Amino acid sequence: MDILLLAAGIGSRLKPLTDTIPKCLVDINDKPLLAYWFEKISKLPNARILINTHYQSDKVKTFIESNFSHLNITISYEKDLLGTGGTLKKNKDFFTKDEPFMVIHADNFSIFNINDFIKAHLKAKSNPQILMTMMTFKTYKYYKSGILDIQNNLVKNFYEKSKIKYGEIANAAIYIFEYKLLEIISNIKTDNIDISKDVIPKLMNKISTFENDIYHEDIGDIDSLKKVRKDFNYLFNKYKDLI
Repeated sequence: MDILLLAAGIGSRLKPLTDTIPKCLVDINDKPLLAYWFEKISKLPNARILINTHYQSDKVKTFIESNFSHLNITISYEKDLLGTGGTLKKNKDFFTKDEPFMVIHADNFSIFNINDFIKAHLKAKSNPQILMTMMTFKTYKYYKSGILDIQNNLVKNFYEKSKIKYGEIANAAIYIFEYKLLEIISNIKTDNIDISKDVIPKLMNKISTFENDIYHEDIGDIDSLKKVRKDFNYLFNKYKDLI
């Protein structure tokens, strides 16, 4: 399977840590966040990985070349940030035609079975209307996430980072896309495209869901990072094979 790891973020809310290190290389238990993703993806046979870089890109490139040169990784540098959908549009030719692919925001620390995620999408796409499977998780910080109204495992409504509480089931920003969706994104006239703002709202009733009921945390700020670091030993002891 082809996989896009979105790792170009500056991490302004993680300062001063990100003054000297890119967000995707912030460590948990002395291991950079990006390493957990590469190790999880390595469990898939013949995975092809595309990773976008921007802020302190040389450090990301050096880390990959020094530690994960055995994986099939392509680096796409963005001088100017393109937005999550813009990265997909720029790199359309990377993806295998007519095959589903995974899109991961690499600033998440997420424990789940990657093979179960793929199986869920393959089952869901028996419905020809399905263009995406979205990972979900439960959160009390509804104002920091896109909140979902789900019925019969389909996304009926999507509320992106609203101050109004529409629920607690949130978008984990980890997806499996059908190739047809990539073609749709590529036809959007602007180059700066955001998946959450410009793509998902147009796909109601075309997104299936996969619940992450184990552990998911967006490493968006210092408090989130501290929480994951605090939780890690317990998580490792219980879910070692999935981390």
